[in-house]
Amino acid sequence: MLEEGSYVEDDVMLEYLAGMLAAARTTDGRDDRAAYYANMIAPLTANQIRLHHAIYAALATASLEEGEEFGDGNVLRKYTVYTSMDLAVELLDAPPGEDWVSDAILSLSREDLISDYVVSGQASLTWMSSPEPVLRVTGTHMGLLVFLWAYGFRDPDPDPDQIRLCAAHPFEPPGPTFGRFDLAPNRTLPI
Repeated sequence: MLEEGSYVEDDVMLEYLAGMLAAARTTDGRDDRAAYYANMIAPLTANQIRLHHAIYAALATASLEEGEEFGDGNVLRKYTVYTSMDLAVELLDAPPGEDWVSDAILSLSREDLISDYVVSGQASLTWMSSPEPVLRVTGTHMGLLVFLWAYGFRDPDPDPDQIRLCAAHPFEPPGPTFGRFDLAPNRTLPI
């Protein structure tokens, strides 16, 4: 893990690796689970990690109903993240004509860090005056665990309080967010 960190220049990737290193510290020194998560994110690009952070930072703001837990896949599917494609492109600082969002989404899906997604589906979100291209992404348990490990939490059963703490105490400097998004349950987009 230390070797991976020595080649990283992106602040968000550094925070992810630092959080995993902090979470790996145990009194007996026998917990090596952080190595798995660090190896999982090592091949990802800075943009893929930035998009991952924005997705799970949005999910961290969800007001779960009584009895709901993010460890339940149905709950993750219920709180699907929607944002405008313009905000997603801006987040990744992609040059005009380059589709870095689709590339990042495909890579996150391949690693099981997100599940169901639609890139550029038309919808009108709460702050939009008319339909425009949006990004719809559903989280996964693995994606949530990576997010929690990045913040130094290593519990395999995601605690809603820990997830809220991640949103309330961001990295320094803060990790990327969409700025505006909807957590819209049971909403479908035309493909």
